[in-house]
Amino acid sequence: MTHRRSPVRVATALAIAFCATLGAASCSSNDTEEVTTSPAPAPTAPAATQPATTASPTIAETTAAPATTEAAPKRSTFDGDGPFDAGPYRATRTFGPRFGIDLELPADGLYGSDSTGDLTIALDAMAAQTLVMVLDLEASVMMPPVLDDAQIEDLDYMLSVSSATPDDLLAWFTERPGVSAVGPAETVEFGGYQARRQTFEFGPFDGGVPCFPDVEAACHVFLFQPASGYFYFQFVGDVITVYQLAVGSKRVAVVVDESAEPELARAVADSIEFLEY
Repeated sequence: MTHRRSPVRVATALAIAFCATLGAASCSSNDTEEVTTSPAPAPTAPAATQPATTASPTIAETTAAPATTEAAPKRSTFDGDGPFDAGPYRATRTFGPRFGIDLELPADGLYGSDSTGDLTIALDAMAAQTLVMVLDLEASVMMPPVLDDAQIEDLDYMLSVSSATPDDLLAWFTERPGVSAVGPAETVEFGGYQARRQTFEFGPFDGGVPCFPDVEAACHVFLFQPASGYFYFQFVGDVITVYQLAVGSKRVAVVVDESAEPELARAVADSIEFLEY
């Protein structure tokens, strides 16, 4: 299961330090307004034409049939705490004002979080079990598989163990302890763009420890979002599919968690469409 966990007190300080290096525009939590797409207006039928009368029998009056166009679906945004109804949605905050993400929630009762650098669709409000995550790699840093839980609220510690996101994220996963690639990397189309895709399984590794006292399985920490304070990890036995792609100027990773509800996770992922304005 992909999980998010937030070291609450470190989040604000770390975000400030991280954003200072990127520039304020990179990490603004309100850098875009909500965008909704309203249904297209109904076409107007042309006026009926009365034919001229002659000595011949009168021809019946006719009205040309209006052209029909299918209205675009109205897309909701991820406002409030959820859960959300099934249907079409648009994420407007993840990548800033020049980008959007359209997707479909295939079932009622799912949760969505659209924030700077991170769109998460999950089975629960706390995103303890995610289905799909869309991540801005420029707003992320990579983490070692094990963190010192006593220091995750220490800004200096979190910065000292982090590293820049790699150019080849798929190769980075294959080099992680306990992580096995399930088949080779493939080039595919995803969300309207060319992407590279590979599936990974998480197994035991030396030094692995649980992330929670009530969970026996060891966890693999892999990514940290400084703007939100969340870090992301998998448990031993989890399977994820990772897509890496470029959307305009954005380096993007999409993590599809196939551990708990694989069909639901794939349905969400397959519906994603990236937008550039």
